[in-house]
Amino acid sequence: MHMCPDASPAVGQNPDVRLSVPAVQTLRALGDSQKQSVAAAVRRIRPGAGKPLLMNNRSLGTEGGQYRVIVPDDNDTPVVIFRELGSSEQGDFLVTAITDRQVFNDYERAERQGMLNNKVLQAWVDVAVGNASAARSYGEAALEASSASEQGAS
Repeated sequence: MHMCPDASPAVGQNPDVRLSVPAVQTLRALGDSQKQSVAAAVRRIRPGAGKPLLMNNRSLGTEGGQYRVIVPDDNDTPVVIFRELGSSEQGDFLVTAITDRQVFNDYERAERQGMLNNKVLQAWVDVAVGNASAARSYGEAALEASSASEQGAS
């Protein structure tokens, strides 16, 4: 991918969107129509796309941007949670999770009711996302090792 000096994707270029190991695992378990809907949502990822999630990104130790969500048009399809990657990370965006629609609806309800303004509940959200991020770090190496052993067994 050709990059502009400000590290944004060049005009007319698709951004480099990466998927975390938990996101890939969830995607693999979906039916074909849901996979297609999630893939369409991932293709919509651009700077400013989606809805910002109310969470304390600083506690996650990431230099990247705000966590955001894209909600596919199909009501039975999970939502796509992503963030912009920082300058020391490869790629433009990372899909951190593909989350069940009902779980996301519960999150939105809690947000509307102001429950996410509670510091204790906010910490739980941060921990959940932080765990997904940590799983990505440890899981990538495990996935690579698993792929290598599968190729060696063939």
